[in-house]
Order: sequence, then structure tokens, then C-alpha cells
Amino acid sequence: MNNAAWTLINDQDDLALILDPYLTKSSRKAIDFETTDLRTFQASIVGVALAGSKELGLYINTQSPSNDLLTIMADSFVAHNAVYEAGILLNHGVTKFDL
Repeated sequence: MNNAAWTLINDQDDLALILDPYLTKSSRKAIDFETTDLRTFQASIVGVALAGSKELGLYINTQSPSNDLLTIMADSFVAHNAVYEAGILLNHGVTKFDL
């Protein structure tokens, strides 16, 4: 039986209400970018999956996440595929991260 609680975020107002409490609920968090291309410097972000545990996750449906949001994610999450995620962050102007 799957008791996962995944939340779909469709706009920035929803994200502002949910992200901060979400960040404090779990000490281990994972990030995975959903993109338009496998080549990091040609890819556009179309969504971001965040997982805090097997039971807690968010999917942010976005065409253009803000640089502030990407910076928060880079500082707070372990990357699903660190080399790819780092390339995506660099392509979007985030140069300081600890994946």
C-alpha cells in the first residue's frame, strides 16, 4: 500500500505557502529536475520533483523557476543525478551549490 503524500504545485503562491514548512519537516531531501533536453546547456526546466522521504514529496510544475528558488533548492537538497542537476543549475545562473 502506498501512503505517499505528494503535492502538486502549479503557481508561485502555492509554493510560497508550502516550501518553507516542507524544508523544515525532513533533514534529508532529494531534488530531480524535469527538463526538455538531456543536454544540460540546452535544457529548459519544466518541473522540479522534491522528495523529503518515501511518504513526502512535491512536484513543482514550472516553466521558469526563479533564481531564488533554484538557489534554495541547491542549498537544501541532495541531487538525484548530481552531475546533470549541477549542469542545469549552472545553466540557470546558480553557481554556488552543494549537491
